[in-house]
Amino acid sequence: MCYNWGMKRWALYARTSTSRQEKGLEAQVRALRTFADQKGITEFDVFSDEGVSGAKASRPGLDQAMDAIRQGKYEGIVVYSFSRFARSTKHLLEALDEFQNLNVGFISLSESIDTKSAIGKALFTLTGQSIPATLLPSKDSCSFTIDITIDPSYCGPTRLELSYDFAS
Repeated sequence: MCYNWGMKRWALYARTSTSRQEKGLEAQVRALRTFADQKGITEFDVFSDEGVSGAKASRPGLDQAMDAIRQGKYEGIVVYSFSRFARSTKHLLEALDEFQNLNVGFISLSESIDTKSAIGKALFTLTGQSIPATLLPSKDSCSFTIDITIDPSYCGPTRLELSYDFAS
């Protein structure tokens, strides 16, 4: 997805678990602002939670951002990393599903994920599938890596095909 970065308002979200991580919060906000500057995003609001566990789905800064997103005030939300946004897979996937339903982008800087890009949509679809745990190999028995490089100026269709042989 090619955004018209400067035309819409964006939410930037940062969080630290303890108030002693003040410099960590500053570093996250600095990285988010740098991203906005690089993309030409001039209209944004910074939401943050300092000293609040990510295990809590309800946090003052995040709640404000989510309310504004639900009201259609933002094109998307940018976070420093998944772990700053949500500490549980369930919370993350529920939020990503809500963003998808609202046609709101979710960008994680650390993981280089943008849910409105073709690759981001594919990865979201893969991670959001409900597969019974008994069908999944244990993390000790296998691993895989996806390494994809796409020219940032390319805005055309992208196709990603992945398969796994469960019979092996």
